[in-house]
Amino acid sequence: MQIIPTRGRPSLMQRFFSLGQPQEPGVVVIDSDQLVLYQSLKIPRNWERLIVPPMLGFVAKTNRAFAKYPDRAWYAFGGDDAIGRTPYWDSQLATQALKGKIAWGNDLMAGHCTHPFIPGDLVRAMGWVCHPAFKHLYTDSIWEHIAIKVGIDCYCPEIIQEAHHYTNGKLERDRTSLERMEQLDAATFKTIDLEDLETRARACVSSR
Repeated sequence: MQIIPTRGRPSLMQRFFSLGQPQEPGVVVIDSDQLVLYQSLKIPRNWERLIVPPMLGFVAKTNRAFAKYPDRAWYAFGGDDAIGRTPYWDSQLATQALKGKIAWGNDLMAGHCTHPFIPGDLVRAMGWVCHPAFKHLYTDSIWEHIAIKVGIDCYCPEIIQEAHHYTNGKLERDRTSLERMEQLDAATFKTIDLEDLETRARACVSSR
């Protein structure tokens, strides 16, 4: 399932659905203090809403969704500022995750793992969808590192997952982005024991 936390951006969340037209099931994670703001959001029939306490941060909100839905065959996470441009983009990436790959498409920036699709058994082996040491950022970098080091990476440049971000000029920097703790998360990344994560991931992959 896809997990999309959102805060202060109902129009972007609606755009994600309207333009991206996701086919696979998912959950929108909404802060409890923003129910009125998101009351008119229209979601696909195979998507759900999960209401959480306000200001938990992207990582904690994503992991709350995992805790509620712990037995899915695959998981994906991403921001409300992305647009899937390729027809059936999420179904194609989910297919790769079901084959044991960590898969992602082309964000039209640097091709990094900004919206990864991850096998469910690997997520359960790690115990999280987003590394809990972070607040908002860098957890996609963790999965990209694991994918490449363990040899289960599947970058699909033909599948467009367009990122709209203030750094590429496609989105004005709003309050939501200003709330993200970039420097703190960057410092945290340097403290992560990447070798331990690789070892845990390899053990899961080899046991399949």
